[in-house]
Amino acid sequence: MPSFASFDDLNLKPELLQGIHSYGPRTPSRPHQVGLIPILRNRDCMFQAPPGPMRMSTLSIGMLQRLDFSIEGLQALLVVNNDEAGEEFHRILSGLGEFLGVKIIQCFDADDVSLRPLKNEPPHILIGTVRPIFQIITENLADNSHLRMFVTDDGEQIVAEHVEEQALIDSYWNWLPSDIQIINLLTTMTVDLIGMASRTMKLPMTLSTDADNGDGEVGGAEL
Repeated sequence: MPSFASFDDLNLKPELLQGIHSYGPRTPSRPHQVGLIPILRNRDCMFQAPPGPMRMSTLSIGMLQRLDFSIEGLQALLVVNNDEAGEEFHRILSGLGEFLGVKIIQCFDADDVSLRPLKNEPPHILIGTVRPIFQIITENLADNSHLRMFVTDDGEQIVAEHVEEQALIDSYWNWLPSDIQIINLLTTMTVDLIGMASRTMKLPMTLSTDADNGDGEVGGAEL
C-alpha cells in the first residue's frame, strides 16, 4: 500500500485540505496510512482499527473527497451502532467539510424520520442507527439515485445484533445501487461479518492497523 507523509500528497480538494489544516489532524496517523488510499480509490473495504477519532477521520476524509458537492442529492449513507458515534461522526464531518458546503442529516429514532424532508431537501450525507434507516428505506423516504457510499461503523456489532433479521438485512442490500462503494469499519473481524462481506461486497480489501504482511501492503488483502 502506498504511503504518504502529508495529506498534501493526496491531491485532495483544496477546500478539504483547508478543512484538514484548520480542523486537524495535522499529520497522517496509522489508520490514515492504512485506510485512506483504498477508500479514495473506490474500493470496498473491511477496515479494522481501534474506534475513535482517527478511524472516524479516515473515513470522513475519504468520504468528503469522493462526494460531488455540486449535486443536490443523497450520496453517502452512514449507519452507526449508537447515537453517540453518530454525533461524533457529524462533528468530524462538519469540521473537515466546513469549506465544502456539506449537508448532513442525522436520524436516530422514528420521530427524527417523520421530520426529515429527505427527498425534497436531501443532504449529501445521512447518518443514522439501524432501525430509523430501515424505516427510511421501507417507506421510500429517500432517493438513492445519487448514492455512492454505504458505510457501517462497528459493523461487527451491527451484524451480531441483527443477524437473525433477514428481512431487515435484505431491505438494505436490495435498496443500495449495485455499483455503490461499501465500507465496514470494525474493531474485531467476525465470521458473520466475513460471511456478509462475501455476499454483498465487490472484492473487498481487508485492512488492519495491527497487521503488516511484510510486502508493503499494510494489512491489505482481498477476502
